[in-house]
Amino acid sequence: MGLFTSEMADIPLTKVQVSAKIIHFVADVEVQLSYLNDFGEPIEAVFKFEHLNAALSNFEVEVKGKKHVGICKEKNEALQDYDDAIASGKGAYMIEDVRYGQFMVSVGNLPPDSECRLSFRYVVALTVEEDLIKFSLPITSTPIHKIDNTSYGVSILVDVLTHTEIEKISCSHPVDIKKEGNKALVACKSLLRKEFDLSVHIQDLHEPVHFVELFSKGEASEEAPFYIPAIPASSPIDKAESVPPASLITFIPKIQTEDEIYSEIIFLVDRSGSMAGAKMNQAKNALQLFLRSLPQNSLLNIVSFGSTYSSLWKQSLTLTSETLEQATQHVAEMKADMGGTELLAPIKNILNQFRIFKEKDFETYQNFPKQIFCLTDGEVSNTNEILSYLKRNIGDARLFTFGIGAEASKELVSGMAKFGKGKAEYVKTSERIESKVIKQLRKALLPILKNIKVNWNGLESAEFSTITKHYPPIFDGERILIFCNLSEDENVEGKQITITGTTGKQIHEWQLPRSDKHVIQGTTIHRLSAMSYILELQRNAKKNKEKIVQLGTDWGLVTKYTSYIAIEDRDIATYASMKTINIQQV
Repeated sequence: MGLFTSEMADIPLTKVQVSAKIIHFVADVEVQLSYLNDFGEPIEAVFKFEHLNAALSNFEVEVKGKKHVGICKEKNEALQDYDDAIASGKGAYMIEDVRYGQFMVSVGNLPPDSECRLSFRYVVALTVEEDLIKFSLPITSTPIHKIDNTSYGVSILVDVLTHTEIEKISCSHPVDIKKEGNKALVACKSLLRKEFDLSVHIQDLHEPVHFVELFSKGEASEEAPFYIPAIPASSPIDKAESVPPASLITFIPKIQTEDEIYSEIIFLVDRSGSMAGAKMNQAKNALQLFLRSLPQNSLLNIVSFGSTYSSLWKQSLTLTSETLEQATQHVAEMKADMGGTELLAPIKNILNQFRIFKEKDFETYQNFPKQIFCLTDGEVSNTNEILSYLKRNIGDARLFTFGIGAEASKELVSGMAKFGKGKAEYVKTSERIESKVIKQLRKALLPILKNIKVNWNGLESAEFSTITKHYPPIFDGERILIFCNLSEDENVEGKQITITGTTGKQIHEWQLPRSDKHVIQGTTIHRLSAMSYILELQRNAKKNKEKIVQLGTDWGLVTKYTSYIAIEDRDIATYASMKTINIQQV
C-alpha cells in the first residue's frame, strides 16, 4: 500500500502494524499505517485499499499525537462534511466504498512534516483452497522508510481459533508460530515485497460447524490486541443495552449424486496471429473434444478473440444435436487471423453478461453455474491488469485455462486460473492434448450444489426474517458461509436448522441443532452478518437505501450509501494550496 505524487515520488510509509483474529472461515483485522508528509507543504492524498469479501467497520486517524475518531454517516453527508472541513482549513479524513471490498481513503490537508497514522478495522470472509483456509493481507507495495536512521518496521500478529485441531500453518513470510490444539498465534516482523499469505490446515472442513456469537464489545484476543474498537462509539449498537446473538454456519459440502451436471460453459479462444500453425490446431482439437464430452442440455457459447472479439451466438444456447453441429463446424473453420491479443475486453464482456443475467433472473441463473475455458498462448502486454480485474470481478463464475505452446506465459495462465477459482493446464506444441482436456472437464463437471435454502425454524430475528437470502451455486471444494441474526428467544431446545440444495433432481439436506458447542463472544460474526443483509438489500439498492443507511450507521459499516468521516479542528487553519497525490491501488 503506498501514496505517490504525480511524479511517482512516494510519501514515506514508516510503520505497519496488523492485529488479526481468525475464527474458522472469517477474520477480524485491524491495520495501522503510519505515513510522513515530508513535502514541506500541505497534501491531499487519495489511495485505494482492496480486500475482497471485506466489510470495513471502524476508522481513526492520529496526527501529531492527537486522535481523530471517524463517524459513520450517510455518504453524501460525509462528503459535504469533508469538503466543508477542507474549505475551512481543517484536517479531513474519509473512507468510502468504491465497490464491495474496495475502499477509497482520502487524507485532506495533512500539514507538512507531520506523521499521520491511519487505523481501520474490517471483517472478512476467508477463502478455501485445497482444504486450506487462506488469510491474506494486501499491504506490501511500499517499503518501510527509516526516520532518523531508525526503522519502525512491521508487526503482524494473527490469533487463530478453529473448531478442531490445527494440523499445520504455513506462511509466505518468515514467522514465529505457537500452536496448541485448535489455537495458534502467528507473529511476523519482516514484511517482504509481496502479499502476506497465511494457510491453516485443519481436519473436518466438510462437516457443518455452527458458531453462535454472543455480543461483547470486549476484545476476543489478548494475544493480538486491537488499537481501535470493533464498532465506533458513535454507533447506536455501541450504546444498546442488549444485542441478540449472531450465527455463522460453515462447511465444504461433499456431494455425491447420479444427477447430470449442467453448467453454462463459455469457450474463450485465442485466435491472434501468434497462435498460427500447430498452436491453433491444438486449440481446435481441444475444443472438438470439449464439445463432444459436454452433457446434453448444457448451455454453451464460443468467444474468439484477437485485436477484437466475437461470439458464435448472441447468447449461450442449449447443447443439442443441432447446436453441436453448428459449434463443430465453427471450430473446424477457425484460423489464427484476428490480429493482436486483447484478452481483457472479452473477459469483461462475459463477466458483465453473467452479472446482468444474475440480477435479472437469479433462479434461472443459479441452475446453470458459469464456467469459462480459456485457450491461449498467453502473449499479452497487460497481464497485471487482467489478473487484477479477475480478482475483483470473477464473482460466482470459474475460469479454467489452457496454456498452449512452450512459451505460454505461466504468470498469465496460472494467474487467471488462480483468481478465476479454476485450474490451469499446459500443453506443448507436439504434445497430445486429450488427457488434459478430460482432466479439466472432470474438475469442471464435479457436482455443483444449487438452489440453496436455509430454514432457521424460528431462530432468526423477526427484524431480519423478511430479507430473502440468495446463495450462489457452490462448486466442489468451495465453502458455504451462512450468516444470521438470531432472535433473543431462549427457548431453543430441540430446534433444528435445515440446509437444503439440489444437484438436479436430487435434494441434499443437512440438519444442525442450535447448540452451545461453539459459542464465542465478540462482534466479528455480528458485523459480517449485518453486511450479509446489506448485500441482499443492495440487490435493489435505490428501493432499500434507507434500510442500508440504517444498518450501515447502526453497525458502523462502509457501504454503497455510508462512509466514515473524521474532522481535525485546528487552532490555526491551513489555507495553503495542497499538493494532490495520485491514487495507488493495492
